[in-house]
Amino acid sequence: MIHSNPARVLFLIVLLAASGFATAQLPDVTATKTNDTGGVAVVDTPFTWTIVVNNIGAGDYILNGGFSALRDELPNVNVSYGAPNVSYAGGTTATLTCRINSFRLNCEDNSFFRMPPGGSFTVSFSATSTAAQTLDNPRSGQICRADAGGENAESNESNNDCSDTVVVGTGAVGLDLTVSKNNSVDGSTELANGSFDWTLTVANGGDANVSFSSGQTILSDNLPNSNVIYGSPSVGSLNGVSGSGTINCSVVASNLNCVASGGTVVLADVTGGFQVTVPTTPTAPGSLVNPRVGGSCAVDPGGVISEGDEANNACADTVVVAGSPDLVVSKTNNTAGAAEVGVPFDWQIEVTNIGNANYVQNGSFNIVVDNLPNSNVSYGSVAVAYAGGTSQNLNCTINAFNLLCQDNDNFSMPPGGSFTVTIPVTATAPQTLDNPRSGGQCFVGGEDAELDTSNNTCSDTVVVTTGSIGPDLTITKNNSVAGETELALGGFDWTLTVANGGDEGAVFSSGQTILVDNLPNSDINYGTPVVGSVSNVSGTGSINCTIAGFDLSCTAAGGTVVIGDATGSFYGYDSGNAYSGEYVCQSKACGELCR
Repeated sequence: MIHSNPARVLFLIVLLAASGFATAQLPDVTATKTNDTGGVAVVDTPFTWTIVVNNIGAGDYILNGGFSALRDELPNVNVSYGAPNVSYAGGTTATLTCRINSFRLNCEDNSFFRMPPGGSFTVSFSATSTAAQTLDNPRSGQICRADAGGENAESNESNNDCSDTVVVGTGAVGLDLTVSKNNSVDGSTELANGSFDWTLTVANGGDANVSFSSGQTILSDNLPNSNVIYGSPSVGSLNGVSGSGTINCSVVASNLNCVASGGTVVLADVTGGFQVTVPTTPTAPGSLVNPRVGGSCAVDPGGVISEGDEANNACADTVVVAGSPDLVVSKTNNTAGAAEVGVPFDWQIEVTNIGNANYVQNGSFNIVVDNLPNSNVSYGSVAVAYAGGTSQNLNCTINAFNLLCQDNDNFSMPPGGSFTVTIPVTATAPQTLDNPRSGGQCFVGGEDAELDTSNNTCSDTVVVTTGSIGPDLTITKNNSVAGETELALGGFDWTLTVANGGDEGAVFSSGQTILVDNLPNSDINYGTPVVGSVSNVSGTGSINCTIAGFDLSCTAAGGTVVIGDATGSFYGYDSGNAYSGEYVCQSKACGELCR
């Protein structure tokens, strides 16, 4: 038993501990970036960026076969770079090739690269800025990273990145204001896209503070003044701006002016600056040239600041505005809104481009969708007609009571172009055909931006009747005792129902007789007739029913009585009491036998 030998148990425990697996030794590379100019440089004067990559881990960092040991996405505006130099320390194998191509520094191993614990390599390269600016390295949204491809597992992956910033000034002794202008649509947009932003950036690249007194103009821009509307400008990205005043910007008569308001505004040397954003909405196609012809855009337009360089105080930008299509759709019928059961009619959907650019679709998108009525109705083959240079390549079909018109390939409808879809329709029962059907839709477009999408829907209604000409009155009579009763049971009711199944109202003038019934006149008494269940009956009069001399008569009283088409009806009943054993009763117009 193992419990009877404690020494053996202890020996086994020590042996297992001594023979455990060794823990893997991982590298840990770090990257550090510095500059040799204290973070401030001068236009056209080279400075040096240096990146040091160290292995502070416990294992070797190894690359084999063209992998990236370091990648740096450099600033790429108004700057140039010299060839990088690389040096090695701490036993690092000297097999890296470092190049700068398309503003990217990349250091790759030629064959087999090894950097042991404590090893390092250093990459240095010159940078020359051709304009006053802030050089953020890496550039916005990009990386500077050792082991950029993640080829080695590391004990710490969070310390592989590096960054540095150099502010470049003109080197002038004193002041140097600059202004730049850009737009939010990369220089082009469509009218249907609505507004875009112009952003003007003011900066002090000099080596002294710039001060504007209250009321002095800091920035002005004579904006385009034709086919454009401006929103309220906003001031943001304030950096190195101080003083007792504020920057107040406004657009009046298409002129942007930013002034010092309520006190002094100070822009710090090298870093001082701000941005002004102007919301801009074009109203017609064309080129928006900013500043407009004969105008100017300038920082310190009044020349109140004496600068070392006055040549960089202006700015310009242009946005080209393309036209946009605008589809409008209408739906009509060829039967003046009234049709007959079994008699075909047509619905026509006409689509026209009233915009100022081609409407284009490519790739089997639906240009027309119409959810048609789907009860007691059938449809024929759809026909399409084109006009005004519209491409004749639509495929219009009806499937499950849905009209779909798709482009077969590349569909184009120029301004003024149109097409018409004709849908043959046959109703099989009287009804009101609402198109589109309840809960459905009829619309055009959707794949191309349009000037106005509020005119992209369509609807129409056709009322289907039986096709009779004028009113069609009917009368039915029944009794409340299923045709048989006993004298001892007392009275029963006769009910007469008048209905108009025609397609016009039945009109009775005051005093005209609507209904007559020559009731049985032997061995029977009658009560007072009652008129009820009036439906779709209108007019200025009322229905008056009386029994005189065993004759029931209902007349229009006090004015006109109109029994509406299709649904107009009423009924009346009279009570009878039989007094002899067996009798037969029958009226002239609508016979009802009673035993």
